[in-house]
Amino acid sequence: MPKLRFKEFSSEWEEKKLGEISSKVNKKNKDNLIKNVLTNSAEFGVVSQQRFFDKKIANSNNINSYYISNPNSYIYNPRVSKYAKFGPISRNKLNKPGIVSPLYYVFNTQNNDLYFLDNYFYSSNWHSFVYKNGNSGARSDRISIKDSDLKRLPIKLPNIQEQTKIGEYFSKLDKLIEAQEQKVEQLKQLKRGYLQKMFPQKGAVVPRLRFRGFSGEWEEICFNDIFKEKNHMHVESIDYPLMSFVQKLGVIPKSDRYDRKALVKNMDKKYKITNYDDFIYSSNNFLSGSIGINRTGNAVISPVYSIFKIKNNFNVYYIYAMSSLKLFLYKMSKFKQGVTYGQFKIKEKDFLKIKMCISDIKEQEKIGKMFFKLDKLIELQQQKLSKLQQLKKGYLQKMFC
Repeated sequence: MPKLRFKEFSSEWEEKKLGEISSKVNKKNKDNLIKNVLTNSAEFGVVSQQRFFDKKIANSNNINSYYISNPNSYIYNPRVSKYAKFGPISRNKLNKPGIVSPLYYVFNTQNNDLYFLDNYFYSSNWHSFVYKNGNSGARSDRISIKDSDLKRLPIKLPNIQEQTKIGEYFSKLDKLIEAQEQKVEQLKQLKRGYLQKMFPQKGAVVPRLRFRGFSGEWEEICFNDIFKEKNHMHVESIDYPLMSFVQKLGVIPKSDRYDRKALVKNMDKKYKITNYDDFIYSSNNFLSGSIGINRTGNAVISPVYSIFKIKNNFNVYYIYAMSSLKLFLYKMSKFKQGVTYGQFKIKEKDFLKIKMCISDIKEQEKIGKMFFKLDKLIELQQQKLSKLQQLKKGYLQKMFC
């Protein structure tokens, strides 16, 4: 029995095999009648392949062997990812038929609530079975499991009334999550729009949008006049704890997975010192978000990161906002140099050669304050989203068995 139930239900759940409650789809796309190729994304569910990848991946001459997925059929994608350790099972919620790779397992279900099954397959309850009965085969990114074994997947089901009640609950929760996701995305789009308008674009010396009271051209300034490189080393200590520099999160404490035993063996190892308001970037990952300001305080981090102090006559929040610009990142990327094993390096001396158009300090403060408030608002809405996602995760663990 699940740990948490609606009070009006008390009957036992019945265990069924997937093959007992579903039928495998064997119908193929003969004569290439259907052109809509689908993919089952672990993060986004069943979507058009062309929309997901922004291009066609499937060979149009070979789609006659693809299986047909009608609306409300389920698709198992054996490809593993950080979002789905054993591959996702998702329902086709699109309004028209599509076709999927023969590597997918497609099935229809009868006499069960679809929203209940959606969330059962979103939970981890079925993972142990696939772990025991499947293997990664020749490719470590894909689970290999026979159709006959997948049909033996055990699923514990309540009566249809309880299924419907659970399904409706999660449907409402999903709508709340979706609405919150849209709030976060709208704020991020608003920020992207302001970044485009409130900083000069390539070749321009004034932005398209300014606060009232400011006029005149911005001055092109070399980063050497804005930043001062920091390369001080120190062992981990109470005053300078060892931390991580994480994409889009900045300087944060090491995760619980960090091996403290390894630290004991390296007590004399030195790391780079960073202080509050330092500007930091990762040569390898700055394009994906490993660039920003230290908002945590005194710490030591890996020497692979480049650390700079922002000079006193420049606004920290303005510089942080500027570092999100495509033009800023483009100018950085021009100095990328290959080192070894696919690693890249943007040397600090090259970073300091970059030039950008900068406003006077009063306009910097005005712009920096606006983006600071906007970032705080995004952070607040992101926290609300995370709480809803954690709430769903908790209920998935407690309301299924």
